[in-house]
Amino acid sequence: MIANYEPYFSKIQKLHQGVYDELLGKSFVIKETQMFVLQCNFKEYVENDHDGNYSWHRLCLDNNVEKDFAVGFNIQRFKNHEAEITSIISKIKEVWKQSCGAQVDLLNSITNVAALKKDDYEMIVSVHFWFDKSVIDDGIEDTQYMKIVYTGKSIDDKIEKIKSL
Repeated sequence: MIANYEPYFSKIQKLHQGVYDELLGKSFVIKETQMFVLQCNFKEYVENDHDGNYSWHRLCLDNNVEKDFAVGFNIQRFKNHEAEITSIISKIKEVWKQSCGAQVDLLNSITNVAALKKDDYEMIVSVHFWFDKSVIDDGIEDTQYMKIVYTGKSIDDKIEKIKSL
């Protein structure tokens, strides 16, 4: 298992550039939105309870439910734009296929990342799409549009195979 994803952050950002571009192309998205990659362990993530007010979807790589991960969409930011979620999930599938030949399957909706039921100290890497509230305050407390939360088991064998797009 990979214990530190920081050396791979640039590669992970390149992998998600298409997702970022897809999100920025939406008319309701503030153009100052940026993409950030973070890591922590599963217990830390779940205990910080950052999953409220998100619509969560469970996906997996290569038809293997043990390689599951979660994509969350901020309900307030996607209000009246729920149909756009489908195009973003399609883009996630496309970038994984193009980057390393991985197939992404949509499994089901889940209530939160804790529903993935991973070991407490399994490392996760998360990709966040947000803007700094000091730049724009639109009255919505959460400045994130969406986040993708991968567990080590979901991407460890893929991380080296990710090619620059």
